Amino acid sequence: MSDMSRVRDLDDPNRCGHDPKNGSGQCLMKAVEGGTRCKCHGGGSQLQVAKKKQLTAYAKNRWNAEIRNNAEDSEIKSLRQELGIARIMLNQLTNRCKDSHDLLMMSGPIDNMLKTINLIQKTSHSIEKDLAGTVGPEQLNQFAEEMFNIIMDEVQDTNVINRIALKLGRAIRKVQNGSNDEDDHT
Repeated sequence: MSDMSRVRDLDDPNRCGHDPKNGSGQCLMKAVEGGTRCKCHGGGSQLQVAKKKQLTAYAKNRWNAEIRNNAEDSEIKSLRQELGIARIMLNQLTNRCKDSHDLLMMSGPIDNMLKTINLIQKTSHSIEKDLAGTVGPEQLNQFAEEMFNIIMDEVQDTNVINRIALKLGRAIRKVQNGSNDEDDHT
């Protein structure tokens, strides 16, 4: 499907779909690749719309992947990176100022950045305070593994070890699922 070429067969599936109301018949040019019209009858805009959709889909996929990566980050509740970025931005703002006039002109953005840094610091402190003493899933699994290794070192009966392993597995799943039920004591 070239730029602007005529169809050889009137039944060509790639024929431009434009059919004017004046009765002159359907256009004899080939439609743009991936479209239903030739460039003269709107095929160019069809290409632009298709390209825009592809770019939008690419951007969505890229951001979804980024969100998934960040959601799995063990430091997701830490705002240290954001605080570092805000401080870099503040430094860039102040470095632009060559004299007191520049400083006065940049006072609004500098003030906003200082407020942002203050807010990030307060939020970070609040999060760290709330999380103090909590155990995350990775820490819980590491603790359970170390506990099981100790038990295996001390207990020689494999039946007892198997029963302990089952009970530990259930206890870990209960904690991870937030359940306090006492389902079975075997």
